[in-house]
Amino acid sequence: MVLNVSKVRIFVLALAAAVFAWPSVAHAHDPIFITDEQSQAEQGPFLPDARISFALYGTFNQEKESRGFQFEIPEGEIITLSLLIPDLEPENLIENQSLPSLVLVRPDKTALDLLPEIRVKFAEPYSGTNYVRLLDHEEIGVDGVYQVLVNGVARSRFTVSIGFIEMFGTPVENVDNRNDRGALSRWYRTPPLTEITPSSTTESLMEEKRVEEMQPQEEDKEIREAEEANETSSQVPETANGSTNDNFPAWLIVIISVVAVSVALLPLLKFREGRENEVN
Repeated sequence: MVLNVSKVRIFVLALAAAVFAWPSVAHAHDPIFITDEQSQAEQGPFLPDARISFALYGTFNQEKESRGFQFEIPEGEIITLSLLIPDLEPENLIENQSLPSLVLVRPDKTALDLLPEIRVKFAEPYSGTNYVRLLDHEEIGVDGVYQVLVNGVARSRFTVSIGFIEMFGTPVENVDNRNDRGALSRWYRTPPLTEITPSSTTESLMEEKRVEEMQPQEEDKEIREAEEANETSSQVPETANGSTNDNFPAWLIVIISVVAVSVALLPLLKFREGRENEVN
C-alpha cells in the first residue's frame, strides 16, 4: 500500500498540534467570580462536585477582608486546592506576611489553616494570564459540605483553583455573572483599590492651589465691601462729624452764610445812616 505523503504530513501536524494543545486544555478551569458581598462561605458560590475544575476569582479592595465558597465531593475522591495571585503589581510586591490565606472547614467542622508557603510563577495558557502560586493542598474527601474561607490581609486579587476534571458549564449555585465572557479579562486588568497618601510636596502644591483659589475670592470680597461702603455714604447726607456728603465742614458753611448776609445788609445800613445825617 502506497501512502500519500501529503496526507501523512497533515496527520503528523494534526497530531503534534493536539499534543501541544493538551496542556492548555488540561490546565483550563471554569471561571467563577466571588463578589464583595460574599464574605462568608455560606454566602458564596456552591460547587456541587469538587472534582470538576473551577477557578474562583475575587478582589480584596480593603485590608483584612474575607471571601468564601462551599463545595461537595464524592466520598473517597481527592480534593485539590491551590491559591494564587496575579503576577502583577501590586500583588507580586506584597510581603509574605501580607499574602492571602485559606481556611478549609470540613463537614465535621474541623478547620485547617492553609498558609502561603511557596511563590511559584505560573502561566495559564488557556486564559493568557500569569499568576504566582502560593500554596497547594490535597486530601481525601468525605461526604458532606466543605467550606473555604479566603482571608486577605492587604488589598489584592486572588484565585482559588479546585478540581481536576475539565467540564465547562457545570451548574453552580449563588453565581450571577456566569455568562460574562469578558469578566476574567476585566478582573485581570483591574488592580484593587489603593489609598493615595499625599507626600509633603503634594500637600504643599495642594496648599498653594487652595491659596490661589482663595485670593480671587478675597479680592472680590474687598471690592464688594468698598462698593457697599460708597453706596452707603452716598445715601447719607451728613455724617456724624458734621460733614456733608462732599466732605465740606458744616461750620464753614454757617460762617460763609453770615458773611454773605452781612455784606448784603451793609449798603442798607449805609443808606440808613445817610438819611439820618440829612435829617440832622
